[in-house]
Amino acid sequence: MANADKPRGFKVAYTKHGGPARLTRYYSDGVLPIGIGDIVDITTGVIASITAATDIPMGVAATYCACADTTTAVYVYDDLQNTIFQTQAKGAVIAAEANTQVGYEIEATAMGTANDPFSQMEMDDSATTNDSLWCIGLVERPDNTWGEFADVYVEIITDQMAHGVAHRAS
Repeated sequence: MANADKPRGFKVAYTKHGGPARLTRYYSDGVLPIGIGDIVDITTGVIASITAATDIPMGVAATYCACADTTTAVYVYDDLQNTIFQTQAKGAVIAAEANTQVGYEIEATAMGTANDPFSQMEMDDSATTNDSLWCIGLVERPDNTWGEFADVYVEIITDQMAHGVAHRAS
């Protein structure tokens, strides 16, 4: 059975310490909407969804923000060193277990319509010098198989809160 192409951003799968993932309140930059599951960065004290694979993540949005102004709060999972996320792999890069334990880029896709508050971001099918994701493995579910659009577990390995330095050697 083929996997469905349904990018929904990044969602917390589990934490390395076994407790709940840390949520912190930030304020949006007031420019573009931030979807649930968008990877965000921070500049001059406000957050925004990343727009390119070269942007350095600081967290994953847990709440939707229309971002009409800079007074709108957005809750963000910002303990990237201790949180494992689930996301869809773009394309057929995850054809087998041999394609895990490798670094990949973030597909920094803009949100869809205002009626859908979820992110369209996913793991890109390329591995370059801008790798921000470490693919851990396949999400084991009856409707998820190796191949195109597989759901995978990832660790975000570059972290703006850790001064933009990868905390896992890839």
